[in-house]
Amino acid sequence: LEEASEVTKQYADFGSNFHDGAEAILLGNEWDESDPWLIKFEAWARANVIDVKWTEATLVHPSFLFAGRADALVDHQEYGTVLLDFKTRRLKKLKSGKFTCSSSRYDKDIRQLAAYADCIEPKPQVMNIYIHRDEPADPVEYLWPEEKQAEGLDAFMALAEYWCLDKKYDPRKWVAEQEVAA
Repeated sequence: LEEASEVTKQYADFGSNFHDGAEAILLGNEWDESDPWLIKFEAWARANVIDVKWTEATLVHPSFLFAGRADALVDHQEYGTVLLDFKTRRLKKLKSGKFTCSSSRYDKDIRQLAAYADCIEPKPQVMNIYIHRDEPADPVEYLWPEEKQAEGLDAFMALAEYWCLDKKYDPRKWVAEQEVAA
């Protein structure tokens, strides 16, 4: 159990350090130029990101049902404005030597991104950037199809409604009560 906890902590630390470095790269700040994962990400960003709108923004849904922190909103050279979320995971290696995220994409990934995108006007497309955590490799981008984004938002909103019922707490009512009291 102790070993498993240590491995989990190492992966969490890796993910946090990668996120910090990726944010620094996108903002044009200093970053650890000896980190091979960040070197690969910097090359990806240079080739694909035209403009950075923001990084690490707190987003609040217009209904006040939820809020969260999103990784970045950028202008992508191929896809236009996209909301990015970085995921550090074990990726599958193809015969070509490149990696794929096909077995590393989860429903929770699109639910999270779709919910964040619903906080932004106009609604952007959403993209995960998958980083292979076990060895430095080119980042794998996955632009979620519009229908998956819509399904992800529907699923997230249903889960959020269930959470409110289960916890017997609805932040939308709290906001309304506070406004009435003011």
